[in-house]
Amino acid sequence: MRKIVFFFSSLAGLLILSSMMVSAQDISVSFSLPEQVQAGVKIPVKVMIHKGKHTDFARFKQKIPPGFKVEPGQSANSDFTFKDGEVNFIWLKLPAQEDITVEYSLIPDIRLHGIFRFSGLFSYINNGEREEVTVPEKSITILASPEAPAPAVASTAGDGSRVVAADSRLVVYRQKPEKAKDGSGWIVRILVKRGFVKKLARVEETIPSGYIAENINGKSSIFSYRSGKLKYIWMTMPEDTIYVIAYKLVPVDKNAAEPPIVTGTFSYMMNDRPAVKKIIPVQEKIPLHASGKEYASLVAKLDKSAGSPMTAETPAKPLQKNNTVGSTQTATVSTNPPSSTVSQEKKPAGNREETKLVSENKPGQPTEIVQHPATTAKGIYFRVQVLASRNPVQIESYIRKHHIPGKIYREKVNGLYKYTTGTFALYQDARAFARHLKEVTDIDSAFVTAYDNGKRISVREALDRTGQKWFK
Repeated sequence: MRKIVFFFSSLAGLLILSSMMVSAQDISVSFSLPEQVQAGVKIPVKVMIHKGKHTDFARFKQKIPPGFKVEPGQSANSDFTFKDGEVNFIWLKLPAQEDITVEYSLIPDIRLHGIFRFSGLFSYINNGEREEVTVPEKSITILASPEAPAPAVASTAGDGSRVVAADSRLVVYRQKPEKAKDGSGWIVRILVKRGFVKKLARVEETIPSGYIAENINGKSSIFSYRSGKLKYIWMTMPEDTIYVIAYKLVPVDKNAAEPPIVTGTFSYMMNDRPAVKKIIPVQEKIPLHASGKEYASLVAKLDKSAGSPMTAETPAKPLQKNNTVGSTQTATVSTNPPSSTVSQEKKPAGNREETKLVSENKPGQPTEIVQHPATTAKGIYFRVQVLASRNPVQIESYIRKHHIPGKIYREKVNGLYKYTTGTFALYQDARAFARHLKEVTDIDSAFVTAYDNGKRISVREALDRTGQKWFK
C-alpha cells in the first residue's frame, strides 16, 4: 500500500514539474525584416510572439542603431515607447490569445548605407520569476540612395554599422607632420570629432623606424609608445565633442629632412562589436587649442576638402594578434561597455569562500582600495578573470600598471586568490570585455568565468543552463 501511495505521489510530482517546465519553455519569438532596402524607404517590422498561456507582465525590446526613425504600429494592447535608441512593447498583463503580433516601422536616414544587425529580447514573469527569450539576430542591407546629399561610398559589410549623421558623425583627421620650431623633431596633431563615442576608445599610430614618439597633449588619455606603436587610450572620452591631441616625433638621425609618414586608426565598439576608423591625413593646419566654434568650422572645411562622405561606419574584423610586440591587427574598444546587469532573479544558493571588493579604478584618479564585502549578484552571470596567485598581491599597483577599468573582485578558491572584474548576464558581452582588456592592457591571459548565485561553475554549464551559445 505504501508503495502505491509513493508511486502516485511521485507521479503527481513529476506531472507538476513537467507542467512547470512546459510553461517556462513554450515561448518563442521571431521578427520579420527585409534583406535589403534603399535608404529613406520605410521598413515594416513585424514581431511574432507565441506566448502560450502566459498572461502576466511581459516586455519585448529591440536596440535601434542611430540613423533610423521609428513609427509605431500595431501594439496588441501594449504600451509602445521609443527612447534612447530602444523600442519597447510593455504589457502589464498579456492578452489571452496564445499568439500575438506587434508591428512598427523603421525609416533609415537618406544618407545611410551599410549592413545593420537587429536582435531582440522578450522578458516575462513565470511562476513569480523573470525569464527571458533572446530573439535570433537578423541583418538588413541599406542601399545608398541616389538622392543622398553626399556622395555614396561603398562600405565594408560587417556587424552593426552606424550612420554618421550631421550631429553624431565620427571623424578623425591628422595634420601632416610639421617641423618643430626648435628643429628638434616633427609635431603631429590629430583632430577627433567623437560623435556618439563617449567611453573607451583608442588612437593607434604606426611610427616609422628611426623615430621616438613623445606625448605633447593626450586630452586625459593613457599614452604609451612601444615597438613602433603609439597609443592614446580613453576610459572616458573628453567632454568636448571636438578636440585635438598632439605628439612629437624625434628622429634618431638628427639630419632627417623629410617629414615622417605616419598611419593610424581610431578604434571603438559598436553595439559590443569591434569597429575601426582610419585616420584621414590632411594638409590643413590643425591648431592644438581653439574654441568649439572654430573647431566645428575647421571640421566642415576638412570634410569638404577631404571629400568625407556621410556613410555607415566600417566594422572591424575579429581581433587577432600578430607577431609584432605591442601591436595588433585591429583595435577593440567599447563606446558602451557590455551590459553588467544580471537579468535572472533567483534566491541566492550560496557564496564563494571569500569575496571582497578590492578596487574601483577611476581613470585619471589614484586607485582607491575598498575593503568591504561585495554584494553577491543573483542567478547565473559571468566575470572576467585577470589574475590568480597563491598569495595576495598588491592589487593597487597591478591595476595602475595595467589600467584595468571598473571594480575588481577577489575570491579565494582551491587555495588560490583569484581576481575578476565585471558582472555580465551574457557570455558574449563577457567575451567582448575580455578581448577588450587584452587589447588595451598588457594582460594576455584574461578569460571568462561563470557563477551561479556567487558560486563558481564551469562556463559550459552556465551556457547550457541559460541557453546561450558558445563563441570561439
